[in-house]
Amino acid sequence: MTDASPPWQPGDPVAAPCEDIETAKADVARYGYCLLANAIDPDTLAEARDRLVTQAEAERRANIAFADQGPGQAPKRDYAVVAPDAFTEAAGGVNQRVWMLVNKGRVFRDLVTHPKTSPVVESIIGPNYLLSTLSANIAKPGGLLMGLHTDQWWMPRPRAPDAEPVRAGAIKRGEYHGDDDGDPARPIYPPVACNVMFCLNDFTAANGATRLVPNSHRTGAQPRPDVPHAVPSIAAEAPAGTAIIFEGRTWHGTGANVANGPRLGLLATYCAPQFRTQENYTLGIDPAVVAEASPELLARLGFKTWNAYGRTGDPNTAYVYPPGAVDRRNGVIMNSTDLEARIDRLESIEAIKKLKHVYMTYCDLGYQPADLGPLFVDDGVWTSAAFGHHAGRQAIEEFFGGISAQIVFAAHLAMNFVIDVDGDTATGKWRILMPCTMFEDGAHVSRWILGDYVEDYVRRDGEWRFAKIDFLVNFDVPSLESWAGKETVRT
Repeated sequence: MTDASPPWQPGDPVAAPCEDIETAKADVARYGYCLLANAIDPDTLAEARDRLVTQAEAERRANIAFADQGPGQAPKRDYAVVAPDAFTEAAGGVNQRVWMLVNKGRVFRDLVTHPKTSPVVESIIGPNYLLSTLSANIAKPGGLLMGLHTDQWWMPRPRAPDAEPVRAGAIKRGEYHGDDDGDPARPIYPPVACNVMFCLNDFTAANGATRLVPNSHRTGAQPRPDVPHAVPSIAAEAPAGTAIIFEGRTWHGTGANVANGPRLGLLATYCAPQFRTQENYTLGIDPAVVAEASPELLARLGFKTWNAYGRTGDPNTAYVYPPGAVDRRNGVIMNSTDLEARIDRLESIEAIKKLKHVYMTYCDLGYQPADLGPLFVDDGVWTSAAFGHHAGRQAIEEFFGGISAQIVFAAHLAMNFVIDVDGDTATGKWRILMPCTMFEDGAHVSRWILGDYVEDYVRRDGEWRFAKIDFLVNFDVPSLESWAGKETVRT
């Protein structure tokens, strides 16, 4: 390729919209891009569009919006030095970028592993790849034409064995290395990155549809960054719901928006696992996202090791997790918050078991009202069809103070408990078998009582107490052999 021989000329073939995955793969291989029609279903499209508009407006109101491509904005030359206010509306920016969408909505995260686009991405990069960035590019009226570029400008150029090598760490963004010499056998680097641009509304030439140069992926060259473009390009026009997929070597740039409304594009950029991602997910990810992420999404976010790269210790470990997380168990990652909740639940169950055991102990020691009362909250309830309804701590204490004259001996044998904890409240069910001595008609009678407790608990000031005890007597029968007068109680 030379200046007189650009990669594409008006009238040359271009990719047509398609829904077939294999056709999409073939178009990317031939033209450097494809138009995957109806990639997003209408419901997802509407949800993603609404969520993006809401998020973008919230960031504008909070004065944290990133804005670029404005006519009054000074062009960026040195990417190593960025002024804090360089990309703001106040500095002349027009188009709005919304970064780190993985943290800003499940509908965005679900697109990372989209079943229609993922096979095309894999055909470009291979089965192992990373999400480099998930962001939005909202091209607004007045936004300028962006200079052509590639998204793997950082790849060292192939060199002859005796040529001066390219120092990979010295490569600068925006460098232009001259035109291709036109030799079709000239080695070029492979695609190691690609983009999936989800059209959240119609992309048109007027509203800033992404400009592409078909066949440019075969040049192995970086384009001139000139505006206007030094070579012919096309507007990737497509209806809402289309996924425009183009590989990392394809020359492209945001179009100028001369329409009356914004162009909403959601951009997922992927790269091979050897390369550094644009967004640092292992550091910037919301722990709640990691906690619910699928293994596939975790791999895309960089939490799966690749040929021992990305490890934090043992190279045989399949997944690594950010600080505050522990290993995946039963398909779930527990972050520090999850772990604390799990520990709290287990400790709460043990505290409630102890509460119940203390309750039964005081009952077995003669139904001591002064000790049993404080086990209930002030508005607690103890109720039973057999023994009456008692609401409030004072009524409960009075009940226990009187029951000791009726039940002169008891041994509460509780079993088969189920306790469910939900924050500061809990419920419990217990089975009880109770040998007891009842005072009936002036005589002590040995009896067996089988019953069940349904209980509510509440945690106040860090202590679990009874909110309600509902006791059902399943049966109450005399013992065939009496133990009356033989009881011994430890005091």
